[in-house]
Amino acid sequence: MKDNIVQTRSSIPIFTNSKFKLREFEENDILRIHQIRSNRNMMRYIGNRAISKLSEAIDYFGYITNYELYGGMAWAIESTDKDIGIIGGIQIFKHNNRNFIAYYLDPSYQKKGIMTNSLKLVIEYYHKNISNDALYANVHIKNTRSESLLRKLGFILNGKLQLENTFSLKSNNNE
Repeated sequence: MKDNIVQTRSSIPIFTNSKFKLREFEENDILRIHQIRSNRNMMRYIGNRAISKLSEAIDYFGYITNYELYGGMAWAIESTDKDIGIIGGIQIFKHNNRNFIAYYLDPSYQKKGIMTNSLKLVIEYYHKNISNDALYANVHIKNTRSESLLRKLGFILNGKLQLENTFSLKSNNNE
């Protein structure tokens, strides 16, 4: 499976392969954002409560599409099945002078390698084009699948807090 990168008019590159596309979030994604982020089962590990109102999805859309305000980037994960639309998202953002990565995926698309492959593309892009600094991720202590995913991608456990573990991934250039 060959991955392609297409540069867009914005600073968010588009990544495509036969199963999914990583692209900038668009206004027509708001309803799907609401559907995904109102799923209480999925949101229990994200640290945010599930949203209930469409206005909350609009607020979230405003946040992720103004990535320059929080020093990051955000990609929508879109299924190649156009009837489905977005199935998740990935964000890179700055917090306390560290670069973090966060991600979510509709539960019906989990365990299919989509997030693994999506994160590989974004992490490679990050280290080649944005920063050689380490990338961090916070994971809820009960989200063992997400911990396994990060370990598979080379992240190491940095610390444990009451409700989450912090992982980091250094660039190959920093070794």
